[in-house]
Amino acid sequence: MHPVAGQSTITVHLPLTVSPESVYLDLPEGLLYQEFLQLIMAQTTQHLFLIHDGARYHTSASTQAFLTAHSNRITAEPLPSYSPDYNPIAYLWKKTKQRATHNKYFKEFAELTVSVEKALAYFATHSETVLGLFRRYCEESGLELKQAA
Repeated sequence: MHPVAGQSTITVHLPLTVSPESVYLDLPEGLLYQEFLQLIMAQTTQHLFLIHDGARYHTSASTQAFLTAHSNRITAEPLPSYSPDYNPIAYLWKKTKQRATHNKYFKEFAELTVSVEKALAYFATHSETVLGLFRRYCEESGLELKQAA
């Protein structure tokens, strides 16, 4: 997800980690995340179940007020403070680290950046690998992986 200042829409590409704090400008804490949730709520009438980590945009007073106001549509459950086993994206980050940085020396930060970008580009074009990582997470968690229609 790469919103740009002044952009009126947000495009989400999977796999994703939503990090709206990286695009806060002069917006009140949590506002962009709330807009993101409103976009999702506009796309479905089903109840949303969210798993939140300790990110500021999840825990801000404005986000908590938003969640309370929409409790008929949204249930948010917090993760324990350190819980990589509960976070399916952790599997992808582990594989990214293996591809991009494991046993490698980077003399310049730019070299590290290029290596990580290449690893992410690989996963962007190999969705079966990403699905396999999430399938493993689901199996270990006792969940069923369903592909969107």
